[in-house]
Amino acid sequence: MIERDRIIELVEKIIREAEIFLVDITVTAKNKILIWIDKKDGITIDECAEISKELENHLDRSIEDFELEVSSPGLDTSFKVRQQYDKNIGREIEIVTEDNKIHKGELLQVTEDGIKLEIIKNKKAKGKKEDKATELSLGFNQIKSAKVIVTF
Repeated sequence: MIERDRIIELVEKIIREAEIFLVDITVTAKNKILIWIDKKDGITIDECAEISKELENHLDRSIEDFELEVSSPGLDTSFKVRQQYDKNIGREIEIVTEDNKIHKGELLQVTEDGIKLEIIKNKKAKGKKEDKATELSLGFNQIKSAKVIVTF
């Protein structure tokens, strides 16, 4: 079986010079290698194909056969690495905390330890709707999952 750590090492070597970051890697028992990569302004299909070809050049099918897929993580998947938070500053995201509370708001800032969200709550005052914004700071250790809220 192909070792996940070996694939991580190869991918990181290949993407080192580009502004591409590794999101996740899965290697199944049948040597299906699934790699998710991204970059700040979005990864293209051509870039995924380039990484795939380069990785295939470093693996030998005659020693061990494998299936390889390289793609972007997709809009509806949970964040796995800090760079995904950085990429989405200014966008509306949904956070589920370790205590299963759900928070939705604009991602304002990413720090070494966590994030800052602007939460907007509707508050009625004398028959009028009033939006009230509050800031919420969360440590990465408090976040169970986070993803972009896709709006069309």
